[in-house]
Amino acid sequence: MKRTKAFGLVAVAASLSLVLAGCASTTATTEEPAAAPSAAAPSAAAPSAAAPSAAAPAADAVNVAILTGVGLQDSGLGRATQEAADSLESQFGAAVDVQGSMTPEGWAEALRNYGSRGYDLVIANDIVGQAAALEVGPEFPDTKFVVINGYAGQEPNVSAVSFDWEYGGYLAGLLGGIASKSGKLAGIGADETIIPIVGLMDGFTAGVKKINPGAEVQVSYTGTGMGDPIKATQQAKAAIGNGADVIFGVANGGQPGLFQAATEGGALAIGFGVDEYDVAPKAVVSSIMLDYAGAITRVFERFSSSKLAPEVVIEGVKENVWSLADSRGLLTPEQVDKVAAEVAAATTK
Repeated sequence: MKRTKAFGLVAVAASLSLVLAGCASTTATTEEPAAAPSAAAPSAAAPSAAAPSAAAPAADAVNVAILTGVGLQDSGLGRATQEAADSLESQFGAAVDVQGSMTPEGWAEALRNYGSRGYDLVIANDIVGQAAALEVGPEFPDTKFVVINGYAGQEPNVSAVSFDWEYGGYLAGLLGGIASKSGKLAGIGADETIIPIVGLMDGFTAGVKKINPGAEVQVSYTGTGMGDPIKATQQAKAAIGNGADVIFGVANGGQPGLFQAATEGGALAIGFGVDEYDVAPKAVVSSIMLDYAGAITRVFERFSSSKLAPEVVIEGVKENVWSLADSRGLLTPEQVDKVAAEVAAATTK
């Protein structure tokens, strides 16, 4: 099991580590073929002829499906989805089927497929699955549908989990404001129609301003929920050309391009979702890690105890969903101490 140090959100001044498991996959995994992105919707891609078929449910286990609109090997949400599936299997013995690279047009059919096969719990780890869950849920009252990053619950069997997005971005801003020497920073998101990404960028700007009220923060979007590595590269280069020396990226599939531009331009980058240090070790100063696996585990626990209500649950500091990955020497000891102090102060407010 891989373990990753992090700036913790509780007692952070005393200890700067948090475990993020990165276990090898043991779950049944299905992905739609990669498709051309569309700017019309989050996690957008060209429509497919049919949704992937669900695995046959196991007779002696709780049958769970987890779906997302990005590839399971992508940094951020895809890797977190696979990690969550592995966790449910290893901790609870659930039988988990995973699908990545869902298209917007394929969500309803995929959820309907799982419901018709008698799956117990179907989790859309993607806000794009919300409308489909509301549509399909009434057809299968014995199946629980949950949307992570969602915005609506519905009687009797549709629930959602969302997060304090501004707070996550605020942590990135605190880090960025301390790490920046030029006082010029940039945030690059996937699509400005995705409310969580906009919230992260708003929080990032606020966090930077907390550290340096005179700092300049440039925010741009690639225009597609799937992420566009070419646009992300171009936008990162433009930001660096304008003096930005720290870039916060929530660009999904565009992250590698953003990181490469930061590496070549001598800037620092802040990743999102999981620890993205390995993608660009010379540039990624830290990552804002979101504990999707923990959130999905709590969904499973509520389901198992018959406490999964048709409502929206907002998670944040209390659930310890946010953390900063270790800087691995890209910050000075003094900067590390200052980040720890600022994060601790923000956490206790």
